Amino acid sequence: MAELKELVEFQKEFDRKHGNWTWESSNDKEKLNWLAEGAICLTGEIGEFANLVKKARRRFVSLNELPSNDEYAKMKEEIVDVFIYILKVAGQILDMDLEKEYFEKMKINNGRFKEFER
Repeated sequence: MAELKELVEFQKEFDRKHGNWTWESSNDKEKLNWLAEGAICLTGEIGEFANLVKKARRRFVSLNELPSNDEYAKMKEEIVDVFIYILKVAGQILDMDLEKEYFEKMKINNGRFKEFER
């Protein structure tokens, strides 16, 4: 199984090969534009996922009908699109070590949510 760092590198190579997201040679102003582009794309993908969930929930409330396997597959595809943009924005543009920063944030969250422990 690939680690997050490997996925970031794979995404970088994919983007280089396909001639998009050429942020590496950008100046600070262009990098900020790439960051804005990433935020817009990420928000769009989250919106597409949320729209599928919204429709499934409405159908469940009105018809008591659960989503089909095809609908779940579409939801999964949108979540993967969200993940791709997270790799691009966090792993490439912001040059984050996602794994390290995830665990650091979870330590903070562990302290914040102690009151909810069972």
